[in-house]
Amino acid sequence: MNISLTPEQYKTLLLTTYLGNWMVNSHQVETDKTFDTLASHVYSYAESFGLAGLVELDADNGRYYPTRELEELAAEHMDAYDNETFWAELIERLSERDLVAKYGQDASEKMTVEERFTKLEEFEARYDEEFEKHGVERLTIKDD
Repeated sequence: MNISLTPEQYKTLLLTTYLGNWMVNSHQVETDKTFDTLASHVYSYAESFGLAGLVELDADNGRYYPTRELEELAAEHMDAYDNETFWAELIERLSERDLVAKYGQDASEKMTVEERFTKLEEFEARYDEEFEKHGVERLTIKDD
């Protein structure tokens, strides 16, 4: 199978490949070779699309890697993702904690999906409003 891409589409594919590989491998001790190998393969076509500045060949192992330029193109997307994920995860985890604290573990597990969703939504709205207004400014750790 062959896929035809314009240089702009290929640039987007490069960026998407970098972001996907980063998501899978950036926190791993051992790299997932499936993603890493595919990324190198996609990167290998950069020169033919006039985008050689976005990747570089490691002559020692014959693999292609992103350059600082490609990493900088991805940074804006990564920062936006990290920011949104941070707030969403923080709100979700605090809301889950508060749900269990208010209703108990057993009761919260026995709730219907709709009931749990409604009750969580109340906590989430409170945290969303708080963090929208104050960020983490008023977030503290209580001493026992």
